[in-house]
Amino acid sequence: MMQKIKEYFANFSLLDWVLLAFALLSITISSILLKSSALTIICSLTGVIYVILWAKRYKIALIFCLIFVSLYIWQSVNYQNWGEVIQSVFSLIVAIALIFSWVFGKNNGSKLFSDKPQLNWQEWVVVSLVGIGITAGYYFVLKEFNTPSLYLATANLSLLTIALYFMLRKHYTMFLFFLTSNIIQIFIWLRPVFVGTNIGIESIPLIFSFFTFFVSNVRGFFEWRKNVKNLKNIDEQIEKDKDKSEV
Repeated sequence: MMQKIKEYFANFSLLDWVLLAFALLSITISSILLKSSALTIICSLTGVIYVILWAKRYKIALIFCLIFVSLYIWQSVNYQNWGEVIQSVFSLIVAIALIFSWVFGKNNGSKLFSDKPQLNWQEWVVVSLVGIGITAGYYFVLKEFNTPSLYLATANLSLLTIALYFMLRKHYTMFLFFLTSNIIQIFIWLRPVFVGTNIGIESIPLIFSFFTFFVSNVRGFFEWRKNVKNLKNIDEQIEKDKDKSEV
């Protein structure tokens, strides 16, 4: 068990350690000072661990994702952030689907996710049209539930729905949508803080958590993209070697 844990941390860069240290310290200190609930603390900490491991492309991140999303649903219900509740349910379904893929997939012995081919323009068109449609639908649904920060909640729910699609595709484009979503989520959770409610102030550790998400997703985007390019170069070299052997 300890050997397995050491293997995960062996590939951590200086940035990974700095990010992890910042997240743990900021969440812990703010939680103590603001007397945050156990739910807020555990939710924030598991979220940080999940996103850092996910950016490193470790499959074990899905387990932490499962825990984080489950707690985040509960937290969002307490604040009546129904947009966050809906997107979290979607995330839970995707995480379970990926775990099944991990456990029963042919390459379940590998730590890292494989990368899918580049997206073609037809797929982008379909995703864009669907995105416009679901945004309109989400707006009216969230409006019926009197969701706070309606426009932000609608935009975030649409972005995360598209991000989850790219997550299923295992394509690094998902990080761009997650990045934008992280910024919106920070403002969503800042709203009750500005209002000055006690329950809003005690959620500040979540804001530190989403800031960590943002930084980690920036790094994750470039790392996954670099990996895709490396795989493409390897495939091209294999094709060249194959052509030479045939000649």
